[in-house]
Amino acid sequence: MTISFTQIPDSLRTGGVFVEFDASRAVSGTPARVHRALIVAPTLDSGVLASDAPSRVISTGDADRLCGVGSIGSQMIRAFRAQSTVPELWAIAARDPTEGSEPITAITVAVEAQYLSTETTEKGEVTVSTLPAGTLPLYVGGVRIPVSFGEGKTADQIASLVAQAIADHPELPVTAEVSEAVVTLKGRHRLAICQLDARAAMGDGEKLPTGVSIECEISSEGAGEIDHAALIAALGDKRFHSVVLPDSGAATLKAWGAEMVRRGTALEASGGVAFAAVTGSLGDMLAVGAGPDGDSGPNCERLCLVPAGLSPTPPWIWASALAALDGAENDPLRPRRTLQLVGCVAPQKPLTRDERNQLLWAAVSSVTVDAGGAVRVERLVTTYRSNALGTQDTSYLDLTTIRTLDRLRDDIVDRFQLRYPRHKLAKDGTLFGPGQAVITPALARAELIQLFGEWETQGLTQSRAQFEKELFVEINAGDPHRLDTNLSPHLLGKFLTGAFLLSFRL
Repeated sequence: MTISFTQIPDSLRTGGVFVEFDASRAVSGTPARVHRALIVAPTLDSGVLASDAPSRVISTGDADRLCGVGSIGSQMIRAFRAQSTVPELWAIAARDPTEGSEPITAITVAVEAQYLSTETTEKGEVTVSTLPAGTLPLYVGGVRIPVSFGEGKTADQIASLVAQAIADHPELPVTAEVSEAVVTLKGRHRLAICQLDARAAMGDGEKLPTGVSIECEISSEGAGEIDHAALIAALGDKRFHSVVLPDSGAATLKAWGAEMVRRGTALEASGGVAFAAVTGSLGDMLAVGAGPDGDSGPNCERLCLVPAGLSPTPPWIWASALAALDGAENDPLRPRRTLQLVGCVAPQKPLTRDERNQLLWAAVSSVTVDAGGAVRVERLVTTYRSNALGTQDTSYLDLTTIRTLDRLRDDIVDRFQLRYPRHKLAKDGTLFGPGQAVITPALARAELIQLFGEWETQGLTQSRAQFEKELFVEINAGDPHRLDTNLSPHLLGKFLTGAFLLSFRL
């Protein structure tokens, strides 16, 4: 018998007609895959999300139950889903440390003296206000909270209204307490990353109400670090194409950068990309990307930083939105340029082209702000800058490169595991019978050329003749059970720059 049967034995003498199924040729082309994302979610004690294993997030409505109302993790889940519902979403709880302190921001309300007077009553002196009614446009964590008040209000009364308005937004990672004319915002997390941004009248055309002034000041920063090593160990071998990080601290980027590189090795083959946002001034962001000395920042092809800058929107929301945006893209090689980051409020002073170019050279991606104030991707880059010898290397500059290489590797693995799951390996020229489960170097070569044609049709590769010329397949000289292959697909470029010299005549 020359045909390789799996279920019908040669020794069957009772007779009958038997048919077995072989699905090795059923799948044509490259199969579609689900993009799986993981959120490293800071979780409050009220949340039920596990920290010893990732959990599936079924819907946005699960955010508060999993991470706790007003948690950073809940905000990250909502921001991810606001950007896209396409990727499959998972989360793992990053619990607050037992030691640490909450950040505190003070909002001080004042009323101009010309609207205030003192009157003597039976109960003593009281302050009388002639302040006109108005609305205070307050922003906490990038969320607009309009605080309306009637005429004749004092600073203490307005502060009480501010505290109540903030309390009406339980989704914010802060609590509000009021004492006289001061509203104290306290973070719900004992983490250094939980910085509380509060501002007033930051929108176009907005201004403070007549006679009212507001001062927002960070009284104390939070203290407490996430144990990322424990979270990484808890993931096991489960594959995630994207990992969303709540902060861009040096320890965070080092731990997750090393883990993503490990996952991307040939034997693991479960590579993905970690996303984080950098904040502060241009200098602050450059220092994170390239390091304080300009040459000691993270150097990882599987780490992407987005510049939140001085935006009032927390960095974890920026990172979540970018990861969702990238994960929803069907074409791994197509630039994400012009795509909008939903829910991210632009800094009041967007970066100039020169400043964005500096960020790109410091391994930080760049975004632009359109005429309507929407934040849009300009160019997504990884933090990979140099090779093992310290030589400048642009191999993995663009995020789309590593995304495309992961796609090609998955296609190769799927093709050979689907079509040749239990095959024997023979030299070229071996006269085995038709129907035998045998693969040869020549058959493998033909399979790869066919696969290249599919990539070419999908707009991922080019230069077919060069690919066929350089493709080399052989049986390993020291191991007759191993097929070795060297293939060099030429990826398409991306149209990012158009340079035209207009040599005109009169």
